[in-house]
Amino acid sequence: MQSESLEALPKGWYLTTIGEITLSYQTEQPKKYPSREFKYIDISSIDNSTQTITVPKIFLGQDAPSRARRVVKKDDVLFSTVRTYLKNIVRVPKELDGVLTSTGIAVLRPSLAVDSNFLFYYVLSEKFIRKISSTMDGTLYPAVTDNDVNNAEILLPPLNEQKRIVAKIEALQERSRRVKGELDTIAPLLDQFRRSVLAAAFRGDLTKDWRENHPDIEPASVLLERIKRERRRRWEEAELEKMQAKGKTPTDDKWKQKYKEPEPVNTDNLPELPEGWCWTKVQHIGDVQLGRQRSPKNHTGPYMRQYLRAANVTWSGLDLSDVKEMNFDPNDFKRFKLQYGDVLINEASGSQYEVGKPAIWRDEIPSCCIQNTLIRVRPLAPIYDFLYYYFLFGAISGAFGKASKGIGIHHLGSQILADWMLKLPPENEQKEIILRVGKILHAINTIEEQYKQAETDLETLNQAILAKAFRGELVPQDPDDEPASVLLERIRQEREAKGKSGKKTKRKPRKTAPKTEIENPTQLKIEGID
Repeated sequence: MQSESLEALPKGWYLTTIGEITLSYQTEQPKKYPSREFKYIDISSIDNSTQTITVPKIFLGQDAPSRARRVVKKDDVLFSTVRTYLKNIVRVPKELDGVLTSTGIAVLRPSLAVDSNFLFYYVLSEKFIRKISSTMDGTLYPAVTDNDVNNAEILLPPLNEQKRIVAKIEALQERSRRVKGELDTIAPLLDQFRRSVLAAAFRGDLTKDWRENHPDIEPASVLLERIKRERRRRWEEAELEKMQAKGKTPTDDKWKQKYKEPEPVNTDNLPELPEGWCWTKVQHIGDVQLGRQRSPKNHTGPYMRQYLRAANVTWSGLDLSDVKEMNFDPNDFKRFKLQYGDVLINEASGSQYEVGKPAIWRDEIPSCCIQNTLIRVRPLAPIYDFLYYYFLFGAISGAFGKASKGIGIHHLGSQILADWMLKLPPENEQKEIILRVGKILHAINTIEEQYKQAETDLETLNQAILAKAFRGELVPQDPDDEPASVLLERIRQEREAKGKSGKKTKRKPRKTAPKTEIENPTQLKIEGID
């Protein structure tokens, strides 16, 4: 790393390295004590949004992972060497004194030259993180080594000034924490508001006044009859095409008798609907189709086409920043090609609460298809906006998640969606629902964007406070403070007098066995991955 300009240092400050101001730590081999219980801090124990240790792991020595070796003490600063930009950085509280941590976490034990809190805030600053992250190595598990951390530069103020800086930082950040606490209450309120709006829309409450002012509108049953006729027309068209492809020409209409009308919905145990509404199923108002499987044989071929998958459907609609390709022969292309107005549903997710996210396809990409992590609903009438909001309610209310099946990966399944009960309002009332829901959700989304921007601004402010602190501009300097260089020199002399170097002790390599993964410096970079 490029050194700071010495001329730019505030009076009494000193440019040194992390290794020069930290002490050695102890290591432990838990497996030597198979029946003893150990507490262990790994990366998953660190909450990098609050910079705190959440729940340390507990295990017997016989079950200890090989990387559980470093013994920590109160006020140690733990700095994850893996993906440093994630800022998995914490201070060790009193109650965790003596527990173990991972070899993928650098233990920064402050000497008498540095205040523990000052060290913590320094390594948490964006400037330090950018510099240390530039030394990361590795593609799969980008990491730095302990030596990278020890050799990293730190601007050290006089000890008394360090304490004044910490006191000022914490006073200012206490205000930030209060603001952050208030901001954190907004997201669940907005989610609850969305659910309430959609629930009111599909109970008929949102448009109750509209119905009262439009008593003579065409009921949904008439719309459903038109959809049934359209379904039959498309079936007949498809059947004729099949017969003609086989060289057959029908001489009468007997072939039309093969058509099966959808069975009527049994409404005996269903809730009563508003005047003019009717119950139906998703499969009665549109074609339900699961996307095409992505098998290895289709990774290449002469008919490469773009396709959408679950990752392309978000809570905000379609994300087309990463659209994949695979081979679709002419028959598959005809079957899985998207059309304007298709409603897409996220069929599966590792989280029950992510199943069923919807989006509307509006021909954003020519000749695009779908993969089998999506279900396509092709409505037989132009009611795709209404279906989108209906499915959105099914997703955010958790109804789709509860109906999904599977362990680990939750699948909604095309048949579950096809049989999904649908409250169908009159066509004109659908348009009013779309208009009103759209306006309210747009207002909610605007508020959400504003609060997220406020969160970003708050983090920017916190980093600006740290940047100002480590330029020597946050608190006044005291000419009577002992310069950091004088304190460091005295500590060095005391160490030399005791025959200690102040460096962390390296274990001697074994003579009869190859180096362990911890002793091998090329492997040290990927340790601590949990």
